[in-house]
Amino acid sequence: MLTESFGRATTENHSGRDKQVPAVKDCRFTQTAFGTVVHDSSGKWLGQYETEDVAVEMIREMAQDIGGYDDEI
Repeated sequence: MLTESFGRATTENHSGRDKQVPAVKDCRFTQTAFGTVVHDSSGKWLGQYETEDVAVEMIREMAQDIGGYDDEI
């Protein structure tokens, strides 16, 4: 069974389009038998993780790596 959760918001591009990391609230999380699959609001695949909590933490780390801030996420 698949379960999806969605968020809505806009993000600013801080480090160029190819390095842009969406805010957690902009991502779509799909629960599968294999873990959590994450896509951004445009449908771009961001990764597959064991749980949604791990996925959220990885998105936050990616944002910090490119100069983002926790409050933007």
